[in-house]
Amino acid sequence: MTTAFLESPRFPTRLRFGTVGGPEFATQIITVNSGNEQRAAVWSVSRGQWQVDYGPYDAATANALIAFFRSVKGRAIGFRFRDLSDYQDNGLGRLGATGLGTGLASYQLTKVYAAGALSDVRPVRKPVAGTVAVQRNGTPVAFGTAPGQIALDTTTGIVTFVPDAQGLVTGSVSTGATTSITFDAPVSTTVGDIVVLSGLVGTGASLLNGPQAVTARSGNTLTFAVNTTGLTAATTGGAKGARYPQPADTLTYTGQHDVPVRFDTDRLQVTAVDKGYFSVQGLTLIEIRT
Repeated sequence: MTTAFLESPRFPTRLRFGTVGGPEFATQIITVNSGNEQRAAVWSVSRGQWQVDYGPYDAATANALIAFFRSVKGRAIGFRFRDLSDYQDNGLGRLGATGLGTGLASYQLTKVYAAGALSDVRPVRKPVAGTVAVQRNGTPVAFGTAPGQIALDTTTGIVTFVPDAQGLVTGSVSTGATTSITFDAPVSTTVGDIVVLSGLVGTGASLLNGPQAVTARSGNTLTFAVNTTGLTAATTGGAKGARYPQPADTLTYTGQHDVPVRFDTDRLQVTAVDKGYFSVQGLTLIEIRT
């Protein structure tokens, strides 16, 4: 079994023109004798399908298709395809399902389509390198390793933020009805912020490690509404707290994206229609989950 994926090159450019297709959903419909019906969406996310234009193609285009089909071994290996009807953000680009911070470091690029009160959140898993720009509260976010900057994985569409602020846990952790932790640097200055704790050990560590809301602050000591009465929590030297985009932060992006697809056949049928010109039969591209 293979789940291999070819990141580059994408499906041959010339063959994109004339393709017919778009998003497809699966819906179960039960119709009763009165003619009334009940509908249930089987897929929460669409799956695209495209029929490649039959041609005719010149020899160079046909040879490029044959080479590509052979390289991905028919249905075996996925690849990138540009859907010319929908490959840009068009003002719909968001980070995560809501386009708001969660207090965590990583966010899936999405595209949110809306009609009235209804919407469809599409994961964008194959952004085009060099085209994506991220905005936080309308301000561009730079790529890099400095506080608040980002990295983008163009194979998954995951954006990861460098912490705005972080600090190592110093001294002991005060457990009880609430839990107070002192850091060697100011991790947060605002009550209500979400701070991600990691590296704590002890019987209360499983309750503490992860995102926690700050309920009080005194200098570099933060208090969290985590009841650790009778439990222990300590650090072996690597425990820390980190602050990432918060729920009040709006996270958007602009850029281009491809669709991950595969061929829907293991047989390529090429017809010589004239001297130096060829057509293909029954060539369909199916979007794949990655």
